[in-house]
Amino acid sequence: MAHNTKDIKTVSKAMAKGTVYNIGGRVAPGQKRYITFVALESRGASTLLKGSGVRFVLVSDTISNTTVASMVALTNAAAYGRLLDTDVRATKGTGLVKPPLCFPQKPNLEAPLFSIASSMFVNIMCTGTSGHAFIQYYDE
Repeated sequence: MAHNTKDIKTVSKAMAKGTVYNIGGRVAPGQKRYITFVALESRGASTLLKGSGVRFVLVSDTISNTTVASMVALTNAAAYGRLLDTDVRATKGTGLVKPPLCFPQKPNLEAPLFSIASSMFVNIMCTGTSGHAFIQYYDE
């Protein structure tokens, strides 16, 4: 019987407007990082208008301590490094609570969403209001 030897890691980040976070540090030489699950949620104030939201951008980058301006430039480039760019509608406002936006609906280790090359970093940026990101990955 085959045994799962993947060292699954998760990152859960509460993100303020205009922040960039690194996910898991640099990918070790000779390995790849496989992102298997992403859940994104808007966390605006209770007065946030229904239908407004937050933009999340997930990129593969050569530096870890990038700035929002660098992330925007990288995102606006010809999709170089961009893994995911999506808007998440508000989960608060008028008493309506929406579930997080998930890619895929359930984690699947056998079908990763993205692979990131060795010596690269994975960064996520939050614009708009505040949000929360949950990312599952493994290196192999």
